[in-house]
Amino acid sequence: GTRNPLAPNNCAPSLVSPLFPSTRCRFDPSPYVSLLPEMERASIYGAGHFALTRDIELYAEGSYSHNKQNFAIQPSPISNQFAIPPSHPLFNVAPYNGFAAIVLKPTSPYYPTAYVQGLTGGPTPDLNVFYRAFSIGNREWTDTSKLPRGVVGIKGNYAGWDFDAGYLYTETKLTEHANNGIGRYTAILPLLNSGVVNFFGPNTPEVQAQLDATRFIGDAYTTKSSIGSFYVKGSRDVWQLPAGPLALALGAEYRTEKFSDDTDPVLQIGDTTHYGGDLLPVAVSRHVTSVFAELNIPIIKTLEGNVAVRYDDYQGTGSKTTPKFSLRWQPAPEVLVRGAYGKGFRAPSLTELYQPQTIAVSAPGLNDPLRCNKPDANGNINNNASDCVTQFPILIGGNTVLKPETADNYTFGLVLEPVPAISLALDAFKITLKDTIIFGVDPTQVLANPDLFPGLITRGPPDPTTPGLPGHIIQLDQRNLNLGETKVSGIDVDLRVRFPATSFGTFKAGLNGTYFHTYEIQTLEGTFLSVNGKVTGIVNGNGGVVPRWHHYLTLDWTYGPWEALIAQNFQLHYEDIAGTFEDPTDPDFHARQVGSYSTFDIQGAYTGFKNLKLTLGVKNLTDVNPPYTNAGGQNFFQAGYDPGYADPRGRFYYGSITYTFK
Repeated sequence: GTRNPLAPNNCAPSLVSPLFPSTRCRFDPSPYVSLLPEMERASIYGAGHFALTRDIELYAEGSYSHNKQNFAIQPSPISNQFAIPPSHPLFNVAPYNGFAAIVLKPTSPYYPTAYVQGLTGGPTPDLNVFYRAFSIGNREWTDTSKLPRGVVGIKGNYAGWDFDAGYLYTETKLTEHANNGIGRYTAILPLLNSGVVNFFGPNTPEVQAQLDATRFIGDAYTTKSSIGSFYVKGSRDVWQLPAGPLALALGAEYRTEKFSDDTDPVLQIGDTTHYGGDLLPVAVSRHVTSVFAELNIPIIKTLEGNVAVRYDDYQGTGSKTTPKFSLRWQPAPEVLVRGAYGKGFRAPSLTELYQPQTIAVSAPGLNDPLRCNKPDANGNINNNASDCVTQFPILIGGNTVLKPETADNYTFGLVLEPVPAISLALDAFKITLKDTIIFGVDPTQVLANPDLFPGLITRGPPDPTTPGLPGHIIQLDQRNLNLGETKVSGIDVDLRVRFPATSFGTFKAGLNGTYFHTYEIQTLEGTFLSVNGKVTGIVNGNGGVVPRWHHYLTLDWTYGPWEALIAQNFQLHYEDIAGTFEDPTDPDFHARQVGSYSTFDIQGAYTGFKNLKLTLGVKNLTDVNPPYTNAGGQNFFQAGYDPGYADPRGRFYYGSITYTFK
C-alpha cells in the first residue's frame, strides 16, 4: 500500500487524514491557493463626432484596456499517475515509459532502509514516489491582457432613412508568464530519479541549486482573438396605416474572426509539470456574413406587432435563418401585455473549436466509483491513493466537430402601473436550447454519474494487484462538447416604487429577481437531469449553482447633492453534492442543503462639487461568511465554499472619485 516513512508524526507540509490509514500522508492544497488573484486594471476611452452637414456626421470611438492578474496555486504533483505525451523525449525512456514516474532505489542515501525492511522483513525494493514539488516552490504565473477597440463610421438621415455604417475592430491579446514552481520534465525527472534528492527533508544547497535550475520561467503562451466588422443598418417609415406608420429596418454585416495561440516550444512537447502536453500553435480565421430585416406593424391603436428575420452564414460551420415574432398590447395606460416567440442560433466560437487540447489534472479529492473502497476478488478493500481522494488526468481544449446551438424562445409578460409611482413587471420565459455547447462536464458529475456520461472515462488494463476490479482511470474527457438539450423556464420580476417627496429627501425602492421553475439538462445517455436548485458541473463545466430564486433589493435616498443606497443580494438555498464518502445511490442517502446566502451593501455619494462625485461604500455590511458546501474544492482548488456562489472576502470598504469633463 501507499505509505510515508514520516507518518504519522511529521507529515508536514502534508497531513494525516482521518479517511486513510495513519501510515499514509495526504496533501491539502487549499492553504497554498490564492483566495483572489492580485489584479491591476487600467483603461482609457475617447470618442469624437464631426458634422458633415446638418443631418450627417462622422464619428469615431477608441478604447484600450490593460489588465494584469497574478495567480498562485500549490506545487505540482509528480508521479506515475500523470502521463507525458508521446511527443516527449522521455516518453519511451525507462523508468518513465509514458508517465512522470519517480523511482527511489536502495542505493540512494535517502532511501528509508530501516523503514522498508521493517515492512518486508529484509528486502529493499525500488520505491515508487508520489511527490509534491515543494523543492521548486508554488506554481505562480501572471496573465497580462491587452484589449484595443476602435470604431469609425458615418450616420445620419438621408432620403428619409436613418442610417449608420462603419467599421469596428476589437482585439484581445493575453500573454501568460510563468514566474515560479513550474518544472521542465526533461530536467527535473532525471534529477528526481538520480537518488541525490531528499524527498523526506531539506536538500543540500548544491542539490537545491540543481532543482532551481529545472524551473521553466518565461512567456508560456500568447493567445489573440480579433474581430474586424463592416456594418450598415437603416430604418424608415414605409407606409402609413390607420393605426400608425409601418416601420422597416434593414441591416448587414461582414466580419472576419481570427484566433491564434502561440506556445513556447517547451509546452509544445508537454515538457512542464503544469501545462500538460502537445500545446501546439494554432492560427485560424473565418468569415461571417449576416443580414437582417425587421417590420414594426401598428395593427390597431392599442396593439402593435413586430416581425424580424436574420440570416447568418459562418464559413466552415454553415448558415441559419432565425425569425422572431412579438406582440405588444396596451389596452389602458396602466396595463401592458407583451409576448414573443423567436428562434436562436449560435455558432461555436473559434476558441471553442480550435483551442489546443492538452492533458491537465483535476482538482483534488476525487474518488473512482468503481475502485475506491471496493472489495477485489480476494475480499480486500481497495483504498489505493491512485483511486481515492486524489486527482485524475483530464483532457481539456477545443473540439472541431462541435455543432451550432439552436434555440426556441417564448416570453409572455405583464406590466402594471396602477399609479405613476408604482410599476410591476412580470415576464415568464421558456427556452429550449439544442446541442448545448459546454466547456466539459465537471469530473465530480462524470464520476458520480458514469452511466449518464458514457465515453468520458478512459481506463487502463486491469491491475493484477486488485483482481476483479476494472483498471485505473487514466483520463477524464473534459473537452468542449454538445451535451444535448437544455430546458429552462421561469419568471423575471421587476418592481419599482417611488415614495412621495418629503422634507428630508426622496426615497425609491426596487426589486429585481428571477425564479427558475425548471432547469433540465440532457445527458449524453439521453435522459434529462434536473439541476434546478442544485450545485452542478454540467451547465458550464466549471461547477456553479442554479438557485431557484435570487433577487437584488434596493432602497435609495436623495437629498440635494447627497445620495445613499442600501441593497440586499439574496440567493436561495440549494442541494449540495454528496460528500467524499457518501453514496448518492444509497436509498438512505439524503442530500444536505447549502444555506441561503444574503448580504447587504451600503453606499453614499456627494455631488455638490462641479463635475465631481465622491463615493464611499461597504460591501457585505454584516460580514457574512459563505455557506459551507462539499463542492467548492472540486472545482476551484478551494474547500468548504463555492466561489461561484459566494464572495469569500467578507466585509470590505471602497471609495471612488469621479470627475466628468464637460
